[in-house]
Amino acid sequence: MKHSTDRILTTHAGRLDGPRDLREMTFSFMSGRGPDLPTVMARVQSGIVETIRKQADAGVDIISDGELGKIGFGFPYYGRRLSGLATRKINPGETGWMGGNTGERVEFAEFYKDLNFEQFLAPEKTICNGPITYIGQQEVANDIALFKRALAEAGARAEETFLCVLAPGWLEHFFHNEYYPNDEQYLFALADAMKHEYKAIVDAGFILQLDDPALPSPFNAALFLSDRDGRATLVWQRQSKKAPAAEPETAKAPRPRPAAPRTARLG
Repeated sequence: MKHSTDRILTTHAGRLDGPRDLREMTFSFMSGRGPDLPTVMARVQSGIVETIRKQADAGVDIISDGELGKIGFGFPYYGRRLSGLATRKINPGETGWMGGNTGERVEFAEFYKDLNFEQFLAPEKTICNGPITYIGQQEVANDIALFKRALAEAGARAEETFLCVLAPGWLEHFFHNEYYPNDEQYLFALADAMKHEYKAIVDAGFILQLDDPALPSPFNAALFLSDRDGRATLVWQRQSKKAPAAEPETAKAPRPRPAAPRTARLG
């Protein structure tokens, strides 16, 4: 990985939107209304080429594929990369994924209702119901080949290139554990499996960017329950098959509120 010795090298983090028509195709596919996956993927390569050129034109030194080929992030995508995953019907009172009923979504329920993110979620719950192992060797090879072809077609100069992959701690948000006896074993199983994809990207000559949105947002990974004293009980969500529901890990504290926005006058 290059250092900013002569000047500050610029890059970015997170997914890029890509071409508008590809976004519309992706949303339609995720909501079950649009084209099939091969049709969407046929547009992905040209979309990556366009995204690479826009990054270069904007002066970005370390560029990526914009994660345009990552469609869904759920079972249709990771079911081809990890064994031990399956889907089942959502039981009454459940959410489709771990982040569906967290502190942030409770605090800002009106905003999330307007956002209507759930329209893009599968009608079934993705679960871990067996040993997690990596089976996506061909999938990651296709990702790498696609990016290399797009880089060659774009003809853009870059100091370095990277591919972004979800970290184990964020993957668990989408796959409810119904197999491993505790969170630690489940997370380590995800890490042991995903290391094969991480290594394949590095071995191909790309920088690996691990994406873990949960790190800066513990509020979004917690539930706040009122007690008889009027205080809030912070309950960290657990997915363990054998986690004791009656005795969650708690910490008594006043309920945190969003900080007021700060402004600054320039000039």
